Amino acid sequence: MALPTVEGTKLRNGRYYLNLRIPAEAAASFPGKTHLRDSLKTSDEKIAKRGVILAKAKLIEAAEDLRQQEMQTEAIAALPPDQRALFDEAGGTTRLHAQFAATDKARAFLIAGGALTESELQGAQPLIGEKLMAEAAHKAELVALDRIADVEAKTLRALGQKVNSPANFGLRELIAALAPLTGVRGDTVALQNRIATRFIQYHGDLPLSELTVAHLREFAEAYRDLPANLRSPTLRDMTFRDLTRVTKAQNQPRITNTTRKQHIDTLKGLLSKAPSQGYIASDPWAQFNLIVPTGKHSAAKVKRRLPFSGEQVKLVLADAAKYAATSIDRWGPLLAAYLGARIEEIAQLRSSDVFLEDGIWCIQITDEGEDQKVKNESSVRRLPLHQKIIDDGFIKFAEERPDDECLTVRRQSFWNQWHPNLRES
Repeated sequence: MALPTVEGTKLRNGRYYLNLRIPAEAAASFPGKTHLRDSLKTSDEKIAKRGVILAKAKLIEAAEDLRQQEMQTEAIAALPPDQRALFDEAGGTTRLHAQFAATDKARAFLIAGGALTESELQGAQPLIGEKLMAEAAHKAELVALDRIADVEAKTLRALGQKVNSPANFGLRELIAALAPLTGVRGDTVALQNRIATRFIQYHGDLPLSELTVAHLREFAEAYRDLPANLRSPTLRDMTFRDLTRVTKAQNQPRITNTTRKQHIDTLKGLLSKAPSQGYIASDPWAQFNLIVPTGKHSAAKVKRRLPFSGEQVKLVLADAAKYAATSIDRWGPLLAAYLGARIEEIAQLRSSDVFLEDGIWCIQITDEGEDQKVKNESSVRRLPLHQKIIDDGFIKFAEERPDDECLTVRRQSFWNQWHPNLRES
């Protein structure tokens, strides 16, 4: 009598053999293999099914381990400079855990020991001045150990580790807490973190409760000495203070007042949301206003804002026409030229955003999709497609793509190819 078929197995000589395809997300754990194959050493259908269930669980665990490793790698890459330096110095998460435990133990011993003088250790009565000096040194050591423990705890938490020490809730923690509530884009969160890191490099990683208007005013004043080109490879990894030193020493062009105000206002905007979430009682920066010169726009700046000339437009569109009808390099410039939409808006279009309404082909700019964003409420709109875009075959291109995905080309989306971070870093 033939044995019943069990999914995930093959029958051979009256026994069940495991034959499970390894999913792509778990493949790295099984190099060189496409399937899990092994004898289940049974002719019993129930035992074979149990073996398949256990094997599937093994594949799920392998995929989850790989996902955790990827998340850990991404978390390490996203660490701000001071925390990354601490992580690298420790030599890994496990050693950083041990380092944090040692710091915590040292703090406990120091607290228990108190501020003892040399005289007290020898059983003698200390002088008043000697006692005061010992207490001051003891306090300074405790503050230093608290700061070390704090940054170690913050680094471990940023890597998804659990630690039993309260870490000061500062600007970085505020950004992480607000991001899912406000729904801001990833590039905006990255910019917020870069500005916050500069503030921390200037003033230290202060808890929100210790921030004052003087901190922001002094930081805003120092910010004027940042270089204009913050993306220069030679400057990218420098600390805030080193950046300002180099700019002064080399007399480089400074950051514009417009950008400086945008960055300071970004910090202000973050802290303004903290009281409503109970992180601080009131906003110490609420009344601060960065005053910048209003002067006239220079001729050079006005010139940079001029639109493309007719000849330049022809060159761009002629170049776009060289690409295949399945390429974003063809449709991106064409949509931008004839619709006047923002690059980010074009980059996030889905096939379902292209539709026929009252006999007119249109696209909709919306934030309905999970990865779709708009600048403000009035940015949600419908735009009729220019006849040139229709004649060139855009409708056919859109109709051939899945409705719930960004318009894709060779598995690369509009978003991936046409959504660069245009903000100043």
